[in-house]
Amino acid sequence: LTASFIDDIIGLSLFLMLITIASGELNPATLPLLLVYVSLLVVFGLVCAIVVFPYVYKLLLKVRERPKKNIQVRDELLLGLMVASLFLFGYVGSLIGSELIGTFVAGVS
Repeated sequence: LTASFIDDIIGLSLFLMLITIASGELNPATLPLLLVYVSLLVVFGLVCAIVVFPYVYKLLLKVRERPKKNIQVRDELLLGLMVASLFLFGYVGSLIGSELIGTFVAGVS
């Protein structure tokens, strides 16, 4: 992990806290819970990036290439999986309070 990544996560967490304060839903019990949820989402994204996504990529390499085609089926599947993971992380981020955090984690992983 680099300092800029950690800095971005802290900034997004503070942004999420400001959104929660502005909506009037922040109380002393929700603040630590919010930080735990953001931390779990980041850890889940890192686990996906280190374990799950390389395994899926190795599976995609087994898809047969079609000669004389510029765009391979493997490339289309990879793009579809990337967009699906973006939507999945964005949805989980929206459950936490902001889609921005989920899409950031998806982009990093």
